[in-house]
Amino acid sequence: MQQPKLDDPMEIGVAVRAQLDRVLGRLRQDLGFETLLLARLAGGERRIEALSVIDGSRTDLHVGHICAVGACDVFRATSFEPVDTLSAGAHKPIPASDDGVVAVPVTLSDQRLFGMLGGRVGAPDEATRIGRELQGRAPLACVGLDLLFAEDTRKQAVRGLVRSVIREAAFQPVFQPVADLESGQDFYLEGLTRLDATVGYTVPDLLSLARRVGMGAELELAFIRSVLAASESRFGHVPVAVNLSEETLLSDRLAPEIAHVQPERVIFELTEHAPVRDYPALREKVAQYRAQGIRIAIDDTGAGYTTLRHILDLKPDILKLDLAMAARVDTDAEALALIRFLQAYGYATGTALVVEGIERDAQVEALLAVGVRYAQGFRIGRPERSQMSG
Repeated sequence: MQQPKLDDPMEIGVAVRAQLDRVLGRLRQDLGFETLLLARLAGGERRIEALSVIDGSRTDLHVGHICAVGACDVFRATSFEPVDTLSAGAHKPIPASDDGVVAVPVTLSDQRLFGMLGGRVGAPDEATRIGRELQGRAPLACVGLDLLFAEDTRKQAVRGLVRSVIREAAFQPVFQPVADLESGQDFYLEGLTRLDATVGYTVPDLLSLARRVGMGAELELAFIRSVLAASESRFGHVPVAVNLSEETLLSDRLAPEIAHVQPERVIFELTEHAPVRDYPALREKVAQYRAQGIRIAIDDTGAGYTTLRHILDLKPDILKLDLAMAARVDTDAEALALIRFLQAYGYATGTALVVEGIERDAQVEALLAVGVRYAQGFRIGRPERSQMSG
């Protein structure tokens, strides 16, 4: 598989679009446009993809939004084909239409045609003169388009990589036990994913890239399918946790993926990589799945975006304490005091506390001394293709 570089300028595109909006807003005022649009035809369907629409009230249409009326006005007088089939003659300015629509071609630094810049002017009889001025000022106004083109290329490469990983199933499920320290049995297994070496990324890095191109849920669902299929054939009745984000939990595509699994065998381990966007929707969805018998776990409690509000709003069945906090339980009285606090919360609410990152016997002894029953870590068991104790 061909991997896109992590340092390509995807995020730069956000700043470039903001700058384009500012520059085109000034250009609209200077030249007297009612509406000024930077757009290009998208693919062979002759759809119009608007990068920036500037008028008195609308200042921002993101990439991917298809502008119906205003964009068609700009291109109405043209007959040009999609960007990848344009001839050299298509780089010429387009004559002003009778109703004052003016459009000029916009090129990248290597003279490839990117799209068109134009709109309807307030004084149609001045359209020809305004068109000439627009042609002269367009190259400077759109100087950042090379970065946007690089961003688009980058996104296409990332989407291609993610689709390839899913299509080729270039990953394997592994399972790490969460143990009941009192009985020595498995409380449940956490289903994790390991990417094939040919992919060239770790799971967190690939998920981060996938989220930035709108494919995070699709990739997570592929991992979930793999984990559940493997767990059914290997572990039978043992509960299995699958990792998922807010986006995937809210997705309508999740329910069909788990419909064939007994709900009491499934634990949703919610991981957060950004602040929760919609707590009411998340609470409602959590309640729906819990009513079916699925348990909810919050991962990495005490780290990142997992706050006390997160815990109180979602009322999880299982709290997993971040391994960085657990590392000192046998040497740090304050760390142990915090665990006591969370354990007391668990007793009061019926929430199971799982302490991650347990690697030493002394940590196990410290946890048992304060009543913590569940733990995970290399001392308990490493992630393996087949892992089950007792």
